[in-house]
Amino acid sequence: MDDPLAGESIHFPVLCHYKIIAEEHEGVQSAIEKIFLEINIRVRFEKGRHSDSGKYVTFNADIMIHSLELMRHVDRELRKIPGVKLVL
Repeated sequence: MDDPLAGESIHFPVLCHYKIIAEEHEGVQSAIEKIFLEINIRVRFEKGRHSDSGKYVTFNADIMIHSLELMRHVDRELRKIPGVKLVL
């Protein structure tokens, strides 16, 4: 997999806006929140829009990230959650 951050110059700490697109099912939001609790980041998610069919939902969060390693870890862990389709 290509590293989406390769060649980018990022100065930390940085406020990252995460948009997570996932299948709408019970437990997906708590699984997302669990990722941040495990790495000791407190975050409040806003449940965003649903797809026209209602199958997908977005979750939005602004999170202060303090290192490139942490940014990559968060991205990797979010993508592992069953039902998560896209992390932006």
